Amino acid sequence: MTFQHKNYYQIFDLPISFEVDTALLANRYRELQRVVHPDKFANAGAQERRLAVQQATLLNDAFGVLKDPLQRARYLLQLREVDLAAVDAGQLEPAFLMEQMELRERLGGIREAADPAAGLAALGEQLASGRQTLVAALTSCFSNADPASLQQAGELVKKLQFMYRLQDELDRLEEELI
Repeated sequence: MTFQHKNYYQIFDLPISFEVDTALLANRYRELQRVVHPDKFANAGAQERRLAVQQATLLNDAFGVLKDPLQRARYLLQLREVDLAAVDAGQLEPAFLMEQMELRERLGGIREAADPAAGLAALGEQLASGRQTLVAALTSCFSNADPASLQQAGELVKKLQFMYRLQDELDRLEEELI
């Protein structure tokens, strides 16, 4: 089995869509992993072992991208030849940028809060809600494949990147405080 010249959706025999059945994706990943895992080729020739490692790496990369909404959205834009680098994050709505500044201020104030754990939990919930809203909007954009919707999807990806970075910072702070 070779995955060369296949996009990530083809590898898992899934329709090219932002909406992915993650349980089905995980099942197909495990099935394919059993087929291409390098351990199965331990006694094979050097070329077959190298190909098995390449296939397993590609399979892992594809799974990682398709299971994560942000990476999946970036990949879909790439497949649809939308240049995400051309989407300027500075052109995002001022209200969204202001919200990001406020969230960062809240994050910065958690250390000095009377109950840092409560602050972490509240901000975590707000970030999760924001990500869910953006993912729902991306689902809508990708269901319409017109250029304007794809441009909007690019802007939503930029927003989602902000949310992911904030979540990463929140996670680091939580590890530090707890």
